[in-house]
Amino acid sequence: MTVGKIFLGEKEYEITGSGYEANGMIQRDKGQSSEQLLHDRKHFFLGCFLNAHARVNPPDTEHPLWYSIGDPTEAALIVLAQKA
Repeated sequence: MTVGKIFLGEKEYEITGSGYEANGMIQRDKGQSSEQLLHDRKHFFLGCFLNAHARVNPPDTEHPLWYSIGDPTEAALIVLAQKA
């Protein structure tokens, strides 16, 4: 599961990257970075990270890709926070 878009402050942001690896970024207006959003909404992203009970783990001998343990929605929010 991956967060693809978020709506904050009446604005839409696209999230690039897929899967549980935190590659990608938060973009607005066709690829423009959203530095101001990250600064203004840091508590939102911190809340996503701290309130999730899932874990996101790197690849290991049993899992060739990054994987989650727990609720996939919470894992997707953890990855979103890491991209911020």
